[in-house]
Amino acid sequence: MFLGFGVLDRKSMRVGGRYISLSILILFFASLSTCTPVTYQLGRNQEKCFFEDALDDEVISCIADGESAFKIHVTDSDGNTLWQTNDGRDASFGFRTEKMGVVSLCFTETSGSTPLINFEVFSGAQSIDYEDIAKKEHLEPLQLLLREVTDTLRDVNSQYKHLIRRGDRHEMTADSTHNLLGWTGFITIGIVILLGLFQILYLRMFFKKKNVL
Repeated sequence: MFLGFGVLDRKSMRVGGRYISLSILILFFASLSTCTPVTYQLGRNQEKCFFEDALDDEVISCIADGESAFKIHVTDSDGNTLWQTNDGRDASFGFRTEKMGVVSLCFTETSGSTPLINFEVFSGAQSIDYEDIAKKEHLEPLQLLLREVTDTLRDVNSQYKHLIRRGDRHEMTADSTHNLLGWTGFITIGIVILLGLFQILYLRMFFKKKNVL
């Protein structure tokens, strides 16, 4: 029995190698930004808020469902409404942030029961439907994978810049606190010296009046 083996040219090997490398890369970055579904049972007329850190000009999407009607109200760090609905059952929505801050997702029970709600929040590349993009733009699997890697790397770069800005702010705060503590130490030493001189002068005057000196 003869077994035939196909021969791969260098171009096919390079494309295949790149495809595998990109697959490994996107799986690695996807593992860094996994989303965990949240389940919570609302009490009667209860409002429960959850918070998500958001970057500037970041796309955030959310999928929610529940056993009975409940209200969803999403606001930014300034209290501006980003999205809301009076019936959050089977809700799916998304929005783009205008600046960096904390996004609040508040769920309010409105049906007089105690519904069990489930929701997931996605941000950045996680919130993009790549299957829909592939259908609309007629992308090949490798092109779609490149798009996912590009978006994921953009998210990582944004997170890195955000961490650098936070580090710079913390460093400025630490320097300011250090300078303040230094001046506070000098002022405290000055007060102690003045109190010591005052005590010496007072004791000398006291002993002179008593004819001790």
